[in-house]
Amino acid sequence: MYIKTILLDGFKSYQKPTEIKGFSPQFNAITGYNGSGKSNVLDSICFILGINKLDNIRAKSMSELISHGGTKATVQIRFDNSDKSVSPFGMEHLDEIVVQRTITAQATGKGCATSYTLNGHASTNSKIQDFFRGIGLNVNNPHFLIMQGRITTVLNMKPEEILGMVEEAAGTKMYDQKKKDAEKTMFLKEVKLKEIDRIYDESIAPRMNKFREDRKNMVEVTRLNKVKEIAQRKLEAFQYYQALENVKRDIEASEEVKKQLDELDQKIVSLNEEMVKKEEEKKELERLRDNPVEETALAADHKEKHSIAMRLEQEQRATIDSIKILKKEIERIGKNIEKEKEHMVEKRDALEESKKKNNHDIETHKNDEELVEKLRNELESITRGTVANEKGEHVSLESMIQETRSQVSKLETNVKMAESRKNRFIAKRDQVKGELEKITGNNAADQKAVDEVAQQTDELSGRIQALGFDSDEDNRLKDRKQVVEEKIKELENLNSRLLSKTMNGRYTGNFTNPPVLGFNAKTDVLGLLVHLVKIKPGCEEFGVAIDIALGGSYSNVIVKDQDTARILIDSKAFAGRRTMIPVTENHRNYNKHAIINDSVVARAQKVADEYHEKVFKLIDMVDFPDYINNTFLNTLGQILVVQTLDCANKVAYADGVKTRVLTLRGDDVKPTGCMTGGVTEHGDTSILTLIAAMHPRKEEINALSKELDVIVARIKATEAIANQHREMTGRLQVLQRHLAQLKNKVNGSPEGLLRQEIADAEEEIKKAMAENENTSKELKTFTDKMKMLEARKNNDKATQAKRKKELTSELQKLESQASKIKDKADQARRAVMNLEAAVDDIGNTIRKYETEWEAKKKELDELEEKLPGLTVETETANGVQKASMAALTEFKNHQRTLTTRVTKVAKECDLMRKEESKTRGKKEEREKEVVRLYESGKANKKHSESLLRKCEWLADEQVHFNKRGGIYDFDGYSVNRGTAELKETIDRIEAIERTLCMKNVSNLDTCEAKVMDITNKREKLREDFKMLKKTIAVLDRKKVDELVRAHKSVNEDFGKIFTCLLPDASAQLVPPEGKTVCDGLEVKVSFNGVVKDSLHELSGGQRSLVALSLILAMLKFKPAPLYILDEVDAALDLSHTANIGMMIKTHFNKNQFVIVSLKQGMFSNADALFQTHFADGHSSCNLLTGEALLKAKNDTKLAKQAQEMIDAEKAAKKAAKKPTAKKSKPAPEDDDM
Repeated sequence: MYIKTILLDGFKSYQKPTEIKGFSPQFNAITGYNGSGKSNVLDSICFILGINKLDNIRAKSMSELISHGGTKATVQIRFDNSDKSVSPFGMEHLDEIVVQRTITAQATGKGCATSYTLNGHASTNSKIQDFFRGIGLNVNNPHFLIMQGRITTVLNMKPEEILGMVEEAAGTKMYDQKKKDAEKTMFLKEVKLKEIDRIYDESIAPRMNKFREDRKNMVEVTRLNKVKEIAQRKLEAFQYYQALENVKRDIEASEEVKKQLDELDQKIVSLNEEMVKKEEEKKELERLRDNPVEETALAADHKEKHSIAMRLEQEQRATIDSIKILKKEIERIGKNIEKEKEHMVEKRDALEESKKKNNHDIETHKNDEELVEKLRNELESITRGTVANEKGEHVSLESMIQETRSQVSKLETNVKMAESRKNRFIAKRDQVKGELEKITGNNAADQKAVDEVAQQTDELSGRIQALGFDSDEDNRLKDRKQVVEEKIKELENLNSRLLSKTMNGRYTGNFTNPPVLGFNAKTDVLGLLVHLVKIKPGCEEFGVAIDIALGGSYSNVIVKDQDTARILIDSKAFAGRRTMIPVTENHRNYNKHAIINDSVVARAQKVADEYHEKVFKLIDMVDFPDYINNTFLNTLGQILVVQTLDCANKVAYADGVKTRVLTLRGDDVKPTGCMTGGVTEHGDTSILTLIAAMHPRKEEINALSKELDVIVARIKATEAIANQHREMTGRLQVLQRHLAQLKNKVNGSPEGLLRQEIADAEEEIKKAMAENENTSKELKTFTDKMKMLEARKNNDKATQAKRKKELTSELQKLESQASKIKDKADQARRAVMNLEAAVDDIGNTIRKYETEWEAKKKELDELEEKLPGLTVETETANGVQKASMAALTEFKNHQRTLTTRVTKVAKECDLMRKEESKTRGKKEEREKEVVRLYESGKANKKHSESLLRKCEWLADEQVHFNKRGGIYDFDGYSVNRGTAELKETIDRIEAIERTLCMKNVSNLDTCEAKVMDITNKREKLREDFKMLKKTIAVLDRKKVDELVRAHKSVNEDFGKIFTCLLPDASAQLVPPEGKTVCDGLEVKVSFNGVVKDSLHELSGGQRSLVALSLILAMLKFKPAPLYILDEVDAALDLSHTANIGMMIKTHFNKNQFVIVSLKQGMFSNADALFQTHFADGHSSCNLLTGEALLKAKNDTKLAKQAQEMIDAEKAAKKAAKKPTAKKSKPAPEDDDM
């Protein structure tokens, strides 16, 4: 059967009805210019064959198959069926078979409607598919259809895909599909069988079990009814027997209870008598105890005495403290005075030296200035006729004389008054001396004692000064020591409170101190590890990561050495287990590889750059002491830190890194595959951040501790001298107080008072004489001045002119001389004045200190005089207070004794009352028990009589009651037990009867027979399944055999065809290395016996020949009535194309070929040549004959287009090979091999 004509109407480019006639039953070729509709003819054949993959006919949807502007497309093919040997089944009587397919665009624009006709009768898609499959044309799995690009597809096929082609050719593909369908059917049947099994197991089997259970229960009910009757009789018999026994027991128990009542009455009477005695004793004790008057008086007296003693003691302590303070102040002031006096001596010596050095210049300049001023005044006075007074004012000579005379008179009066005062005090002194001579000698002993004590005081002061001990410095050091110790304690308390608040005090580091005698915690225990590490400034964001890295080690204890660690562990100084880190073992932990290599960090940074993050060494983020540096380096040296978990994962497992990585939030990634994370118990804040305030305090504590050590060393170095100085100072103070007392005594005596009066008179005499002397000198000056003024008044004018001239000359000379020494004199004067001012300041300071010393000394003397009496008063008051306290304590002890006794008696009374009440309760219970026993006996007797009337057989069976082994054996039996057993039996009977179905019991035999039949059929079906599976296994083996046979035949034809097309070359279809034919097939090509490793070593034309040879070998193995080839020679040159054409014509003369080609080497061998044209918007196709045929075979335009296709194919292959040019040298693109 072959194609006879094709009719196209509205299909793709064939808008108008076009009928193609004259097809040869063998070799047909279609040619034409590009775009003229050659391939559309082949597409129409595939379309009518029912192709599903529209891509193979260059369309995305059915609507694209309809010509532009049309709504319907029709394809009709007329087949010649004259050869009845290959006619389709059931159509042997027809000489022609016509198949038509039409598609119509839907009015809605969605999709197309399709329809088939077979020999003018409507048909369906599936029937058409079955029709074509019957003659070997399966368009959806075609081996006869080789469209454009199929050559390239075959070249790129994998071994499994090539095997699929062989399977299709061998027909095993259909077997595989049928096998799958069969297995699917078997699966569905098996599912159904399982469903039947499930129904049997869930429904039928349970029902059968229920039937059998009903029959079993019917037997059980009969047995239980007999058991019930026996249990009922035994229970009734036991109740009757028990009622008789209860009557006897109640009578015996009633007699016993009456005896107990008599005993309880006697006990109540005894308890009442004892309670009366105890109440009387309690009242007497309470009378003695409740005496508030005496206690109040004693308490008030003690309070008063205690208040007095406390007041006196406070006053005594205040006095002692004041004395100590005053002594220190007096000592300090005395030293200050001595220092200032020494300084005064130095300044006075400097002043005297300066005066000696500068006095000449100062006096010379001063005299010159005074003389110049005097001469100027005199000259001015002569010129003006006036005189200059002391203020520099010019007044008349007469006024000046009167003023001077007034001053002389005033001074003369002062001289007389000073002389009179002097004479008066001299007379008083002489009078007191006379009185003193009369009583001289009365105080000689006291005066001698004063002299001796003064001498001792001076000697002791000299010895104290010789020690060279600075008590002020010593006191300053001790005060500073106290301040430093308090500051250290305050800082340590702050750190302790901070650690107690952090993590519930987990890191306080408290331990039993000392664990052993001689243990120095300050030097031997350096603290917990968390106390010694801190975050570097600016690295606070790494705190959580440091916590994760060191968190488990924070509680480790840093100690001095291994002995210290052993002591702490052996003494169990710490609560719980602790790890000790001896500082002396730090060197053993040295590891030169402890810190991660910089090259590793660089590689890690390259990985982190992908996440735009930085990598940090964790060891660079912390500060720690050098004495445990190796411990930290080993712990943190190999850890890196990044920001995010994704980056941490990448860095930790990166080649060349492989180290532990932490994130800022605490995620921990280890290269071993372990990862930890989540929220820490302290949240996002680091423990080191929480305790960061501790470190500056520790630094301050260390600095203060060093200062304290220095202070303690200095105090200890001067301790011996300080003790000696303290002892000698104490003795000196005693001597000074004694000397002051002696002086006060001497000065307070009559002789002392007279001597004081004489001393006061002598002082006044000296003052009067000094005043007289000074006033006399001043009087002489003013007298001389007055004489000079009077003499001047008497001089004449000539003398004044002469004097004026002399004064002018002398003044000029003196001014010149004064000007020369003025600077030097000023400088000398300033030096002297500075020293004088310094001396005056020191003098004022000394006077201020002396005034203060005298005030303090006076206050100290008063306190020391007051202290002994105050001490005696305090001791007396304390003694009185203790005596009153003893009396009050004795009274209170006595009261407590009485209270204790009262409480004890009261408790005894309460116990007796409770016992009496308890006894009365027991009595009432016994009385109730008597009544109850009487009622119980009465009821039991009535109950036994009732049972006997109800069950008359009890009287006959009574002789068998409670006999061992009998039916009425009551050993361990009770009403409850009997009732329970009876109820249990009845419940079981009722329960069984509720579920018991007598109909099921009668139908059981019939149902069992039916179930047996179903079971036999199920087993038979399972046997059939097993047989079918064995058959499939046999067919699988046959499939393999058929595949091997097909491979052998195809491989043989493949080699022959390839060698025919390309002499000196061979090709084989072989399994891949290490595999079988059933696993896949690949192509191996050799030239002149040299096997090529890959098809990529062949030129484009050679690869096309390989693919085409393989396709033709497949076609030859399983011939089809029709083969369609679309430009399979596109990549071949003309010689190869002609060879292929000749081979198809000679070797495939029993099959119809429809080939589209542009090459004359191909279509010149065709039996029928068709040419397509495209004009006026639609295509046409005509059979060529005569001149038209010759013209087509010599058409240069077709040859040019064919060459362009070859060139384009070569360019495309070169472009595809460029990226791999460096890897392998490509084969030459020569298609003429």
